[in-house]
Amino acid sequence: PDDRVFCIDADRKGAYFGLGDEHGVGGLAHIDASGGIHPFEQKGAPETTVKSILVREDGILAGSLAGLHRFDRRTSTWSQLWRRGYMAVFPGLGVVYGVNSSRATFVFDGATPFDRIDETLSGCWPLRDGRPNLSVKSLTEDGEKLWFFGGSLGDDCDAALFLFDRKTGAFRLWGRKEGLDLEQAKQ
Repeated sequence: PDDRVFCIDADRKGAYFGLGDEHGVGGLAHIDASGGIHPFEQKGAPETTVKSILVREDGILAGSLAGLHRFDRRTSTWSQLWRRGYMAVFPGLGVVYGVNSSRATFVFDGATPFDRIDETLSGCWPLRDGRPNLSVKSLTEDGEKLWFFGGSLGDDCDAALFLFDRKTGAFRLWGRKEGLDLEQAKQ
């Protein structure tokens, strides 16, 4: 890997790499167990920088600068699920979360707790256009708990770690006031 590798995910069949540069041409490649390199070049495969990959049993989700692409392993075909800019994908428990470039959170294949999170954040985080002014950078689930890291939108942003208990609705935030020692986080 070098500075043209943006992301990586793996399964029993090998590793998958999102390739490209910050503003240009890119794609997705697979390195199999024997070391063979296989670029995805089928019709509909990502042709711009891939910044987020999620490998699943039934296929691959790839977030590129041109949107969200899905590879169906059964049919070996690509489709585009989102066409309005970059979308990052994160695995959840029975859910796939997507966060687009304008900070809206989407859920594929499941129900979302984000309406409840938005309501909770509205009381403690600056708002923009009626929603919390939050850019989600990373997200994971652990049992009933949803953890995510993000910050306010902008080149320099206040960063915070968030914990949301899906079962009880309890919410916790760690930021500067709580001792999270992050002066600034770059997007």
